Amino acid sequence: MAAAHRDRRTALAIEDFETPALLALVWRGGQGPAVRELVRHARRAFAAASA
Repeated sequence: MAAAHRDRRTALAIEDFETPALLALVWRGGQGPAVRELVRHARRAFAAASA
């Protein structure tokens, strides 16, 4: 996802951390296109990771 926005965002991988972490996404009602895409991406990424 970050690759599509390299001109505006920088993604840094955390590679030296071995403890699992919990990621929670919270957002308000009126979803714009960026929020919808983030939620879609997160659902795909975490579904694949837990499979």
